[in-house]
Amino acid sequence: MNKISNIIFDLTGVVLCEGILNKELISWIRLNKLKYKFYILTNNIREIKEMLPENVFIEIFTFSDTGFKKPDKRSFNYALREIKSLPQDCLFIDDSKENILAARGMGFNVLLFENNDLFFKEIINILN
Repeated sequence: MNKISNIIFDLTGVVLCEGILNKELISWIRLNKLKYKFYILTNNIREIKEMLPENVFIEIFTFSDTGFKKPDKRSFNYALREIKSLPQDCLFIDDSKENILAARGMGFNVLLFENNDLFFKEIINILN
């Protein structure tokens, strides 16, 4: 049985693709808000939060908050402490292989984001 309760997204390249909000992804998140808790862990600064819709993500952890940039494990540990979770209870989604490898090495479930079509095919297998 799957224990994933938290889904943590990277911002640039996943939630924002080429500076444009990934509306298809945001719609999927809204449809699944009762099943999972959604977060962002980004190397951007806190001002980026103004670009995102309200009431979609529980928390957006920025470099300004954590003081560390992914793939530094301290950035992941900061998010885990804040959401009071273990890495195995989280799915981390990023478009950077380096960040994915770091998260996997810490025990996170991971998904390398390439595009929406692949994401929606892969996410079903991971969460079901």
